[in-house]
Amino acid sequence: MKKIIWKELKEDDPVFKQGFRISTNNKTRQDYIKHREKTENKKNLFLEPVGDSNSSREEIVQKLIKVLIKNGWKITGDKNDSN
Repeated sequence: MKKIIWKELKEDDPVFKQGFRISTNNKTRQDYIKHREKTENKKNLFLEPVGDSNSSREEIVQKLIKVLIKNGWKITGDKNDSN
């Protein structure tokens, strides 16, 4: 296990002057999926958006549940579940 060493940044550190950007070379969702499948040697079952920065937590949870059900998952312990 590798030990992480943190250091406090100073005001003249390049990250404060130049900024930083987190991005990927993949331009589309399909490129991203193909890249992950190739690099991690795993098949993505589905990758769908469940919310954005304006979505509430409840909206995200409800959308996630709908996406999971649409992709074959069965939700148990739900109040509306008859099982």
